[in-house]
Amino acid sequence: MGLYSSPPPARPFGEDKATLLTSWWITAMCAIIIVLRLIGRYIRVEELFREDIVAAFTLIPLFLRMAFIHPTLLYGTNNVLIDSNLQLSDIEIQHRSIASRLVLVGRILHPAILWLLKAVTVMFFDKLVGQSGKNRYTLLLRFMRASLAFTFFAVVVADLAECQPFTHYWQVLPDPGGRCRQGYAHLVTLTVCNVFTDLLLVVFPVPIVVKSRLSAGRKTLLVMLFCLHLFTVLVALYRVPGILREGGYQATRTMWASAEILMATFAANALTLGSFVRDTGAKKKKFRYQPSESELRSGRRDSRVVKKVSWNDPDSEGEGKPAGRGTPKTHGAGDSQGSADISESKAPTAEHREGDLPRTESLDSLIPRSRFNTSTPDSARVFKTTTIEVTVSSALNADKQTAEEMNGLRSTPSANRRTQPSGSAGMRDHQEERYYDIRSANTKTASTLLARELKGRHLQMIAISGSIGTGLFVASGKALSEGGPASVLLAYLIVGVMLWCTVQALGEMAVVFPVAGSFSVYSTRFLDPSWGFAMGWNYALQWIVVLPLEIIAGALTIEYWDSSLDKAIFVTVFLIVIVVINLCGIRGYGEAEFLFAIVKVVAVVGFILLGIVINIGGTPTSGYIGGKYWRDPGAFNNGFKGLCSVFVTAAFAFAGTELVGLAAAETANPRKSLPTAIKQVFWRITLFYIVSLTLVGLLVPYNEPRLIGATSIADASASPFVIAIESAGTTILPSIMNGVILVSVISVGNSSVFGSSRTLAALAEQGQAPKLFAYIDRRGRPLVAILAVSSVGLLAYLANYQAHGRVFDWLLAISGLSTIFTWASTCLAHIRLRQAWAYRHRSVSDMAFRAQAGVLGSWVGFVCNVVILIAQLWVAISPLTVAGGEGEAMTASERAQGFFVQCLALPVVLVFWLGHKMWFRTSFVKVEDMDIDTGRRDFGRLGIIKAQEEEERHSWPKWKRFYRHIC
Repeated sequence: MGLYSSPPPARPFGEDKATLLTSWWITAMCAIIIVLRLIGRYIRVEELFREDIVAAFTLIPLFLRMAFIHPTLLYGTNNVLIDSNLQLSDIEIQHRSIASRLVLVGRILHPAILWLLKAVTVMFFDKLVGQSGKNRYTLLLRFMRASLAFTFFAVVVADLAECQPFTHYWQVLPDPGGRCRQGYAHLVTLTVCNVFTDLLLVVFPVPIVVKSRLSAGRKTLLVMLFCLHLFTVLVALYRVPGILREGGYQATRTMWASAEILMATFAANALTLGSFVRDTGAKKKKFRYQPSESELRSGRRDSRVVKKVSWNDPDSEGEGKPAGRGTPKTHGAGDSQGSADISESKAPTAEHREGDLPRTESLDSLIPRSRFNTSTPDSARVFKTTTIEVTVSSALNADKQTAEEMNGLRSTPSANRRTQPSGSAGMRDHQEERYYDIRSANTKTASTLLARELKGRHLQMIAISGSIGTGLFVASGKALSEGGPASVLLAYLIVGVMLWCTVQALGEMAVVFPVAGSFSVYSTRFLDPSWGFAMGWNYALQWIVVLPLEIIAGALTIEYWDSSLDKAIFVTVFLIVIVVINLCGIRGYGEAEFLFAIVKVVAVVGFILLGIVINIGGTPTSGYIGGKYWRDPGAFNNGFKGLCSVFVTAAFAFAGTELVGLAAAETANPRKSLPTAIKQVFWRITLFYIVSLTLVGLLVPYNEPRLIGATSIADASASPFVIAIESAGTTILPSIMNGVILVSVISVGNSSVFGSSRTLAALAEQGQAPKLFAYIDRRGRPLVAILAVSSVGLLAYLANYQAHGRVFDWLLAISGLSTIFTWASTCLAHIRLRQAWAYRHRSVSDMAFRAQAGVLGSWVGFVCNVVILIAQLWVAISPLTVAGGEGEAMTASERAQGFFVQCLALPVVLVFWLGHKMWFRTSFVKVEDMDIDTGRRDFGRLGIIKAQEEEERHSWPKWKRFYRHIC
């Protein structure tokens, strides 16, 4: 009896309610992971594999366990000290007896879940063994199966045979003894068997992976994924002493078992889900072009129809070296790494290669080529080693002077670096008068030397969660306190619709014109060069100021755990991390954002599930919450003016969504990657903002003191997400949420360097910023712009200065409305592009991607942006709160200061616009003068590709058509 102990003291259900809520949340998370696996598999191959079916069966014991655990924690078990202080009635004794029976079943369901998840992994090992072709691996695999069966049987026996007689398992009075109450034999047996089998799951596949012909990077990734089972081992070993210290208390045991199941579920499904995210693994056979009977009889096939994938497709996730120049990458029918099939062996002519210029008389501008275009074969007219050759269409040959200017774009880099063409792109002196050369500016941004290394998965994650940080997790608390939950929901929904229309318009322009600078370039080309100058500089200034602000927010977040630490320490750490990521090039930025986005997506999904659980289950001191806070204190606060103030906060929270358009110039295959990424914005708006903030409004009243007492927009302690989780009485989850906020802060800081440096480089290429910022090194990085922006991050050391909030309020005021101006300009530029497109008698079907919202959506987006701007002006002139927040009237100077803090960006934009216009005397770009060809990355066989895709789409079931439409 040395292992067993006296029963632990009884606790009220309120103390165990947090454990119950957390267990339900973990169960929901595990179910989501398994369902995502099933849905992802069926979408990709339209069938489920054996291991997927086993994973689906895991859902049965998963929910059965919680069905038994819920009454167990509600009633309590017989493992509790019953003395004079605990007087139990007959019904209470009966409830505890029933709960003790359920515990006995739950101790079998727990290992059943774990062992089914292990079986999923073992079934995957069948494929590894089959590919290796070695008999010894087959024998080891049989040993693993036998070990799983034997160990599970041992755990069940330990559970049922520990207590004798058997009926004492659920005996409450008198005390049945430690063997029947605490079940330590089951605990120890389960731990030993679990550790043994998990170690087998790690040791077995590693030699096969190491000896395979995979690349070093893929080997490392697979080994890391298999080693996730080691975390399950750590949880299993760590939980035993904790349970022993608590005397086998059931709530403690349930909590650790739930954590073990969550880790095991993640480890068993990580490899499959990772292949979905990276777009690798098994896929359904792609559509192939089939010649007609007449073509077969004549022995002739359309020479334009070559294959369904671009040559040396940079978006392919296949391993190994790229295919040889001028040779398409081919894959076997069963090769999961291939991105498409080859339907004809004949090599395409230069006229019809994807990425080559279609030789038509309608093109009246040059289409520059970057030496970073890895999909260009040898025969293409682009030199990859010494010069950038420019092709001028026949329509330009009549203008000899213009052609000479275009040929002046050729530049030979030095041995140590690549430089941009000499001279300013936009500034010209013509007969001693200054004028802005918009054609030259368009050419420079189209022929950027930025590296094109972003892949589809990078863009999708940037679109769905990139730059989400304090604007959502912290500033939403300010919106809730000012407008109430109904105002938050309504304002974020309206701004979300506006932003969806805006991003659709941006996506259409970015796919057709994937040029450096994106927003400012489109304003320069389709609206007014001076307005493009103002938009570019204000957008760059906005992100430049955000960098030190986010770093300070990260340092303030650390205070949640230890307020005594010096903020300068963490300012240094965060700044170094952000700078190093951006110095790794666009690929480093993409991979970092990919990881950050996964953390944020998992966190928001987890919060949504936890929010539902808390709302239904209630807090430790209350029951079902429902819509209680919508009735008391109410759904609205401060009336219509409160709603207008939330509009402004919502626009700030959505800022950064447009970064996916800025990344188009550095995307390997924008036609393939950007449309899918643009569609992810719908899920960003719905999942991150509408659903999560609806739950926040249900769980946190708008008069919560911590919301009102926020010191700044970077004060993570005022996050409504953290407050909602803390209300459930949990101890570890608020720290996890603060950790997510910290990751989000670093992500936004990372995005701020990316957005501002690329915008500065594009401005310099257009002659709208110092030429020094246009320098791009051999790795395709705007190095000077990155270093210049990073140096502004040193302002974050003001974190130890008490008035740093006021300093950054004024810095943000300079470009505070930049996002609204950028979105409105994007919508207007799209409208003007469609007008010019129709003026040239071109069909919208000639575009590689069309905005789903069309021109009407751009008008909706433009009008909504103007309304938000008007709302900002009104709130600034007639503010919501008064000085000190205690009812006294604001003085005239306080009103004036508040107005300029919120609206200083308006005169700044006007100064930028008028100053540039007066200097260069630019005019509004007329429809007939718009350049809609320079920088177009169209494809000579775009019509053929679209016809094939349409034919393939007709073969899809309806559910897949709907899925592809929204995703």
